[in-house]
Amino acid sequence: MFLTPDELLELTGLRRPSAQIRWLRSRHIRHYVNAAGHPVIVRAWLMGHAEPTPLPTRPDLRVINGRG
Repeated sequence: MFLTPDELLELTGLRRPSAQIRWLRSRHIRHYVNAAGHPVIVRAWLMGHAEPTPLPTRPDLRVINGRG
């Protein structure tokens, strides 16, 4: 489902997650950054079979405040 760390290394040629993320962004390759700060790429995105679910740019504070 996701690229493995070895596959990310092979794709980017870089070991550090921060460098991999910069490389992916510079090439407009869809990815998420997980809580550990590592890039995550859904294999189907690279194959063109699926679109990523957009993430909100800001949290919806109405939900937190009970108004959402």
